[in-house]
Amino acid sequence: MYIKKAGVFKVLTGLFLSVLFLTASLMPTETALANFEGYKSNCITQTDKDGNSTSKDANATSNPGGVSGSWTVKGTSAYNTAKAVWDGWVKVGMSGPQVAGIIGNIGGAEDTGFVLDQKEYGGGSGGGLYQFTPYSKYLNDEKSDQSWSADNQRDVVMHLEPQTVQNYVSQTKSSTPEDCAVKWETLYERPADPAATAAARSAAARKAYELFGGANISGNSALSGSTDAANNGGEKAAQNNPCGGQSSATGDSDGNIVNVAKSLIGYFHYAQVHGTSLIGSVENPDKNGQTDCSGFVWLALTKAGYKTPENMQWFTMPMEQDAKSGHKWFKEVSSSEAGPGDVVIVNTGGGEGSAGHTAILEEKWKGDNTKIIQMGGISGSAGVNESTFKASFLSLLSSGKPVFARPIKK
Repeated sequence: MYIKKAGVFKVLTGLFLSVLFLTASLMPTETALANFEGYKSNCITQTDKDGNSTSKDANATSNPGGVSGSWTVKGTSAYNTAKAVWDGWVKVGMSGPQVAGIIGNIGGAEDTGFVLDQKEYGGGSGGGLYQFTPYSKYLNDEKSDQSWSADNQRDVVMHLEPQTVQNYVSQTKSSTPEDCAVKWETLYERPADPAATAAARSAAARKAYELFGGANISGNSALSGSTDAANNGGEKAAQNNPCGGQSSATGDSDGNIVNVAKSLIGYFHYAQVHGTSLIGSVENPDKNGQTDCSGFVWLALTKAGYKTPENMQWFTMPMEQDAKSGHKWFKEVSSSEAGPGDVVIVNTGGGEGSAGHTAILEEKWKGDNTKIIQMGGISGSAGVNESTFKASFLSLLSSGKPVFARPIKK
């Protein structure tokens, strides 16, 4: 009797294992999801501007099959989205190499599966083709209608960072797809380690250029002369600024200075000396050169087209004095007026060496937590870096106070 039961048990066990094996063989494998760069649920929850939560199928328009496939293979969902991104930027006036540079950044590093609402790899707060950070930045922007479409995301990029887009177009008029990829990485993506993915972004840009016929697309000048060409048809005239930024003649702060400053993040070694011979040249700075805080500010303003003295001949004391009365290079503004591209100066004593510090505001002044771009300023900083006003200026505030200086255009 015991033997019979054992025999029946073996038969049933064999049938169960066979069914289990057959079921497992029909399920998607990890390899099948390789091009997707990781699985995620098709259902996402969005929060609108009024705080209401709604759910929708994340792949309703771009990825109905659940796996996007390779963006370089025609017929896949990823290819169709990449082509929509391409057509969208061409529509607003970009050239073949310029659009290829943007595609290369997406397909080479940011969202290799071209999933419209892709969450940031590694669990960060970003999302979408352009990794809007935080994710809600896209959903709550006034140019977004809550739809994760290629054109919608392009419009939000142009609305959130018009100067960045304008600068990109202005600075890549005769560039290769590879150069455009590096420029978009520098101006828009701003990764912590640009060198780590630059080759992949450049290679993807070349592939996009060839795949979508970039050689046949010359672009037009409307976008480089407009900060919102997607919405006004390029009718807004360009300001007289070789770097494509907003002119300070209106009395406004200039976000283009921020873009120039950000392009120098990671450059130089800190030393309490400065001079153009120590940083290479204005046109081609030596990343391994050396300068101090006022030398960096001088370089950023000079590159952005603003008045500066010859050969970095200033430091925090004459900078502060000029902002208050001389007005060769600056005009003092109040804290309520200070914004992106304005310079903050705290001068103590003679203002040289450790007796003063200066930096560029990255955003509208909001007190201690205002973001800045600077040279030095924090212990252990590796060259030009991003920080906050409090973290970098706190030690000086017992004997000095911030002066906000607006650069004067040439």
